[in-house]
Amino acid sequence: MKPWLLLSLAALLTWGAWGIFANLTSQYLRSYSAIFWEVAGAAIVAIFVLLVFLRVSGLETDPKGITFGLLTGVTYTIGLIFLFFALRSGVGAGVAGTGGRVHTILMITAMYPLLSAVLNYTILSEPISGRQLLGMLMGVGAIVVFVSGGE
Repeated sequence: MKPWLLLSLAALLTWGAWGIFANLTSQYLRSYSAIFWEVAGAAIVAIFVLLVFLRVSGLETDPKGITFGLLTGVTYTIGLIFLFFALRSGVGAGVAGTGGRVHTILMITAMYPLLSAVLNYTILSEPISGRQLLGMLMGVGAIVVFVSGGE
C-alpha cells in the first residue's frame, strides 16, 4: 500500500475516533470544559512532538512556514470551539429537540475539505478535475440531505 494512502487511512481512523470522543465529551462536560480538556490532550501530543520529533529532525524557522503553522493551529482551535458549542447544543436533540443531532453536526464539519479544495483552487490555482468536482458536489448534496433529513 502506498505510504500516502496508509497515512490518510490512519488519519481517517483517528479522526473517526476523535468524532465519537468529542460526542462523549460533550455529553458529560459543558463546552468550555470540553474545549479545555481537548486542548490539554493536544498539549500531550505537542509535548511528545517537541521531545521526540524535533530531536530527530530539528526545528525549521522559515517565517512564512511559522506564520502558516501558527494560523493552522489558531484556525483549528477556533473551529474546535465552534464544534464543541454545536455538539453541546445538540445534546439530547433526539429527545428534547434542542439542537442538531451529533451525527449531522459531525458530518457537516467533516466536509471541511470541500472548502479547503475551493480555497486551494481559488488562491493557489490547484487544479480540480471534473471527477473531483462531481465528488465535491455530491458532498454538498450530502450536507443538504443530512440537514433536511428530519432533525
